[in-house]
Amino acid sequence: MIRRIREFFSTFLLFYYNQVLGVRAVLASVAIMVALVVDALTDPMVGSFSDNLRSRLGRRHPLMYAASVPLGVFLYLVFSPTVQAAFGNIGAAMRNPEYRFFVVEHFFGMIIAIVLAHVGRVRSKKAKTDAAKFRGAAIFYGLALLIMLAAIPWPGMPAGRPLIRGL
Repeated sequence: MIRRIREFFSTFLLFYYNQVLGVRAVLASVAIMVALVVDALTDPMVGSFSDNLRSRLGRRHPLMYAASVPLGVFLYLVFSPTVQAAFGNIGAAMRNPEYRFFVVEHFFGMIIAIVLAHVGRVRSKKAKTDAAKFRGAAIFYGLALLIMLAAIPWPGMPAGRPLIRGL
């Protein structure tokens, strides 16, 4: 899976920066080269750290869990054209309901839903009785689901999108 992701980025990242974003190929290539050099320098340090890490989740799992949130934020900020346009003039974006929805409400709604789901999982694992486990999980998962549903750009909302594109 990781190999396929790397192949995707190595194949399409330069094309995306050059053709879609309009960055000169030389600048995009230098940026990718700098990222690869930094990666080559930090990989041994992170590997050494993870080899010596001891936790109840294992050696590598805490690092993978910790990396998922910044990766999601990065992908959202870099590849979302609505967010990129909003960050061009954040003051005007806060007055525009569509930009405000995607920059603030959608983003933080999803983060809060993820945190609630995680808290529900942790509390259900620590509960003593089965009834307490199921009740805690149902409450927190239900709240996470409601917040996720509220943070989706449904048709009819100011920032709404069609359920099926083209219709």
